[in-house]
Amino acid sequence: MREVTEIETLVHQTILWVTGKPIIGEQHYCLSRLTEVIVELDDPVLTSHVKKLPIEDIEKAVNKVFDDHMINWGRVVALFAFCAKMALLHKDHPGQLKDIEARFTLAIFSQTAWWIEKQGGWQNFLTFASSEKKNELLPWTLFGVCGSILIYIICKS
Repeated sequence: MREVTEIETLVHQTILWVTGKPIIGEQHYCLSRLTEVIVELDDPVLTSHVKKLPIEDIEKAVNKVFDDHMINWGRVVALFAFCAKMALLHKDHPGQLKDIEARFTLAIFSQTAWWIEKQGGWQNFLTFASSEKKNELLPWTLFGVCGSILIYIICKS
């Protein structure tokens, strides 16, 4: 269960980073740099919809992202970015942050752990993060993941 521990650590580090704590580890440093785009995006529509997502629906929203059964590093990064955006909006409520952390860990693990392992683990993420391919993939992936989650939120409303 090495993957669950790595995912749990990365989700935990993401939430610490959003709440102003120092980050630890090369994987998380790369992940935080890539997720900054969406975390710092001050889009009122996105922020409004993120606020509407009940914490207890995180797993269902993440599952919606993978309805098409497609996984890539861009989608994984986008999920961490969404987690960070959600944590940022709830950073003044430690109990909610713990719930967000637990739910994102479970959701990301259940949807991506097998794929991450098949790619060679998080070490392969560092290869992706340093490649030019990320510059082509990430903007579209962030848009797609956020779109899937927003569709989930709107349909639920």
